[in-house]
Amino acid sequence: MIRGALILYLLILATFGMAINQYPLDTAYHSWETLSDSLLHYHQADRLISDIEIIGNSSAENLPIYAIHIHKSKEINNKKKKIWEHPRPSDLKKVLIIGQHHGEEPIGVEIAMSLTKELTSNSEMQEVVSNYYFVIIPTVNPEAFKIVNSGIYPLKRKNNRDTNQNGELDIKSDGVDLNKNYPSNWEIADLNEAESPYYKGTAPASETEIQAVIALADRFSFDYAFLYHSSANGTYPEMVFFPYNWGSEKSKDWDQMRVMAEWLVSELPCLYKENSYHVYLGETRKYGYARDYLYRNYNTLSFTIETSAVTPSGVSHFLPNNRDLKLIVEKHTSALINLLRNIKPK
Repeated sequence: MIRGALILYLLILATFGMAINQYPLDTAYHSWETLSDSLLHYHQADRLISDIEIIGNSSAENLPIYAIHIHKSKEINNKKKKIWEHPRPSDLKKVLIIGQHHGEEPIGVEIAMSLTKELTSNSEMQEVVSNYYFVIIPTVNPEAFKIVNSGIYPLKRKNNRDTNQNGELDIKSDGVDLNKNYPSNWEIADLNEAESPYYKGTAPASETEIQAVIALADRFSFDYAFLYHSSANGTYPEMVFFPYNWGSEKSKDWDQMRVMAEWLVSELPCLYKENSYHVYLGETRKYGYARDYLYRNYNTLSFTIETSAVTPSGVSHFLPNNRDLKLIVEKHTSALINLLRNIKPK
């Protein structure tokens, strides 16, 4: 299992000589140093509708995990309290957006930052930020984000947990796959090999990054969650998933989530194909994922959005250049905002 996963990663790495993926990343991507600066800049655009919170820290290096809260209310007319400290109407819909769980998937970070910019800086978003309470987390994996976005290693998926316990970071094998660490059927996942790219960790929610997301979800019980990914191996190109179809069991809100997912993909044209993104309607795995955890514990209608395309020659386009990144980010920003403007309350 380990050998096969490592061989797959080496095959992916071999594609970087092709012009379709650019590494080190192109100039439009945020670095670790500019991520917090940009969040602060967007917050300063209108201090009455946003606040930045550190919701937790990473497992190995204690790096902060940033979230920005965005909401406009006539009750918020001073900054003596943080936005989350103000009372909220019981029918106010709360939206969680996570840009990244895996370091090798940087597109979602840029989508999260684009959404942050639109919601805080664009006067046309006033109705949206009044109708919803947003919490946007650009990355829950700052350790891997730092490595990938600084040009050190393009396939750093997991966090930097010293999983082989040799006292140093083995950049290609150490770490826990954060999206397999949620306490949702964690115990049934056969992902116990520490060197696997998909290693689930020693216990459910063993990682402080996942503990931070769980604590946040406990506070807010989000109505909707949008979780961005970009498959490096091209397994799930331009696709949307939702919970859950386990063969003999489907989520009780499956039909409603299908309608929402189909509305979303109708606004997402593929990068290389003539058609739009695809809604995955087949049987899904039972373990670990954030979308299933959020739905099963809080009834959060949750969507995993795979943003990377596959070229006609079969190469996953997950590290696009500035031009293609702009196209991807803009269409996802527009699609999500339009969905929120048009969905019916659950």
